[in-house]
Amino acid sequence: VPEPLVITGIGRQILLANPAASRVFGYEAGELIGKSTAVLYELVDDFVRVGQSFGFHQLEETGNHRSVAVRFRRKNGETFPGQLMGAVIRGPSGANAGVLELIRDLTHERKQEDARLKMQRLEAIGQLTGGVAHDFNNLLTIITGNLELLEDHLTDPKGADHLKRAQGAAEAGARLTSRLLTFARRRRLEPQIVDLNDQVRAMTELLNRTLGGNIQLSARLCPNLWKTRIDPSEIENAILNLAINSRDAMPGGGKLVIETSNVVLDGDASFSDSVTAPGNYVRMSVSDTGTGMSSDVLRRVFEPFFTTKAPGRGTGLGLSTIYGFVKQSNGNVMIYSEPGKGTTVNIYLPHYVTLHSQDQTPPTTGVVQSPAGETIYVVEDNPEVRNVAVTRLERLGYRIVEAETAVDAIARLSSGLAVDAIFSDVVMPGGQSGFDLAAWAASHRPDLAVVLTSGFAEDVMPESSAFHLPILRKPYSQAELAVALRNALVARIARKNPV
Repeated sequence: VPEPLVITGIGRQILLANPAASRVFGYEAGELIGKSTAVLYELVDDFVRVGQSFGFHQLEETGNHRSVAVRFRRKNGETFPGQLMGAVIRGPSGANAGVLELIRDLTHERKQEDARLKMQRLEAIGQLTGGVAHDFNNLLTIITGNLELLEDHLTDPKGADHLKRAQGAAEAGARLTSRLLTFARRRRLEPQIVDLNDQVRAMTELLNRTLGGNIQLSARLCPNLWKTRIDPSEIENAILNLAINSRDAMPGGGKLVIETSNVVLDGDASFSDSVTAPGNYVRMSVSDTGTGMSSDVLRRVFEPFFTTKAPGRGTGLGLSTIYGFVKQSNGNVMIYSEPGKGTTVNIYLPHYVTLHSQDQTPPTTGVVQSPAGETIYVVEDNPEVRNVAVTRLERLGYRIVEAETAVDAIARLSSGLAVDAIFSDVVMPGGQSGFDLAAWAASHRPDLAVVLTSGFAEDVMPESSAFHLPILRKPYSQAELAVALRNALVARIARKNPV
């Protein structure tokens, strides 16, 4: 059974738990046997409510089965929403002997629902914003037209000065409504087939002169970057807006990295609206070492006029305009940020295949299965991110061992834990990073393959120059994960068996 299944006796003691229960709740095989089912619930109230719902009398009244929504607790303390379905088990004489409980982890479904509601909210705001912007454009057309007509009748220099200021304000209003229409995806774009590297090069020259001496700007450009079809002015505006946001998030100075790359999305990437079509994309990432954003801010970051800046420092339209332009270009935006550690904004734009580029074979989107069933040590402090990685690796055919920090991973590896590869996040609590873990493995367990993953650009990490390891950028697809791990494992075999 792929979902947790638990059989309890009359006293709610666990008599049997299947392997899925061990995997989902984090207990070793047999560790749940004999315990009260209370250990599986977040609160005592939940345990009491389930006991009342799954009492034999209540179950028989509802046809020997019943379903109830519950919050569950894993062994590590993490909680998750779920659905519990119970049914009476009868003994040989027909008497009630226990209860069979089937548990569904609804975490993924809830995330999808939250993403759907967020997309609906942004769509509703977009429709409202587009309508308002359209009406304002009509009003501004009347204002600017009459100001131009008035210009022919003014002879007083003071009056001409007042008129010029009014015209400037009207033009600023027109630019504002243009940005609102971009968010609402109602502005007419002028797309061209472009090499995004050219736009980045041109903008970095401008930014080097305008960001200030305390901002260290660098670019990492993919040498064989695919073409994409976008409005060049909009992508340049996006780079400028993101760079300004990064500068404002680093008042004491810091690093700003603009990176381009070719990526393949297989439909598993964690976007805010979960509607990006699988396929080949050109990715531009803008990373900084600034103050970062909380999860509450991230949830609202694309809403127009939402800003955390001080009054007068921003309109709150920068990211919303970028979001509208990218979505109108059939792409998507993903933001990875942690308070105090910085922010990376990833823009995904569809790969545009021209007649000239059709002979360039893009990487396969198919899943690379593991033929040998190796064991992967997944090291990630975020339980939700770790769960996604574990699920993907299990789908690929790997066996999994988990750790929350590099400190824990090194301790278990030192005691002789047998694994074939390490798949680790870079930034983790405990004083040691993924780079520290890789350094330890190189010195003490050189037989291990190592793949690191991070949401930030490699140059942003101060330790990144110490190792030349591949870093898988979050969010990554299952296909990217499969290829990165397989390449690392193949290289490991080559090291062990040199020709």
